[in-house]
Amino acid sequence: MRPLILSVALLCMALLALPSLTNCQTPASVVWNCVAPDSARPSTITGSITAEPLTGSGVVIRSYTGGNAGPLGTFMRWWPGLDSLGTGIYWGPETVEVATRWIQIEAGPVDGNSFTVDSVTFWSAGGGTGEMRMNVYYDTDTTFAARVKLNADSVIRLPHGSNVGCTRYGWAPNTTVESGKRFYLRIYPFYGGASSNSKYIYTQLVEIKGTTISTVDVGDRAGTAPETFVLHQNYPNPFNPTTTISYAVSRTSQVRLEVFDLLGRNLATLVNEQQTPGMYSVPFDASRLSSGTYVYRLNAGGNVFQKCMTLVK
Repeated sequence: MRPLILSVALLCMALLALPSLTNCQTPASVVWNCVAPDSARPSTITGSITAEPLTGSGVVIRSYTGGNAGPLGTFMRWWPGLDSLGTGIYWGPETVEVATRWIQIEAGPVDGNSFTVDSVTFWSAGGGTGEMRMNVYYDTDTTFAARVKLNADSVIRLPHGSNVGCTRYGWAPNTTVESGKRFYLRIYPFYGGASSNSKYIYTQLVEIKGTTISTVDVGDRAGTAPETFVLHQNYPNPFNPTTTISYAVSRTSQVRLEVFDLLGRNLATLVNEQQTPGMYSVPFDASRLSSGTYVYRLNAGGNVFQKCMTLVK
């Protein structure tokens, strides 16, 4: 057994040079090009995330032509909407944002993953005016009650799109969206000039980037017999001092789950019993151990699986 443990130890040490792999983090991003005809839909999705078409409250997409082009060509143009007669609704003059007027961008992790949002960026400009302003917020709840303002210092005054083109705006939320939750980015535009129904806001090339990490939600999988034996990466990883190790048992078997140091010495036997098919999660408390990399090993149904985990104190 010790040669096998040592071979895994060598792999663990190699992974230390690759933080994204050691931490089971995978790059994830979504881009909305905001170019007709499918301007509201996500254009590119990478990694274990999903995304929704852009939506608006108190604003609508009324046209794509005219004005200054964005980095990808013709802009998406958001207007205050139309009244019952089909006439453009007036807005302005406004000195603060309107609570019911916003553009929303939504993304979130695939079930069984968490998504850490590292950056959000988009291109924007004022349409037909230099008096268009905006505030930008994010939240992970649909109520938007605990929203966080990204442009914390001041209101953003958008450039006049017809004169100087668009500007790229970006922030680093550094927030983690757990499985089952969503990340909502909202742009609140408002117009400081004289009342008008011919002013609007441009948006283009919206991007949300970050990383995902696999998690295990045993409750969601209860009652479903796994098709194969699987050992999942512990979560969280790195950890201090507790973490959870999850695995799948596909048929009734004797199951043994152990933790070793990099020299192959057994530090803990977490499971040693016969188990029926299902998903299992076992907590591991490393309070008595020093910082470092450890190996955990699952022996079940004639299969042997090993992974490494990192304790950081």
